Amino acid sequence: MTLHIELPNTLERKLYREAQRRQRTLEQVVVDILTHAFAEDPTPSVSEVVARIKAAPPNPAMVTQPQGSLADALRNGPTDTSFDLRAWEAEWERAEKELKRVNLLDDIAEGRA
Repeated sequence: MTLHIELPNTLERKLYREAQRRQRTLEQVVVDILTHAFAEDPTPSVSEVVARIKAAPPNPAMVTQPQGSLADALRNGPTDTSFDLRAWEAEWERAEKELKRVNLLDDIAEGRA
């Protein structure tokens, strides 16, 4: 198949340089690039994504170094003086009640209740 397209000058120069580097014709390089671009499935499966994540090296910027002993922290208790346990427990109870309400409505709507 023959295809004629107009390319921006900058892209044309890059393709010519790549062709020279590879010691191939411009047409061969363009076919190689297009073949590679369309060889991969644009929507990978979940297992492929998980495999890529597992194969990726760790990112040191995402690692937080320990600042002390876990045993000491557990022994000493919370250090955030603004944390209100009673308020948190009340909010958690409200969240659980709302979740139960929504689940019941779903069960009724889907004929399970």
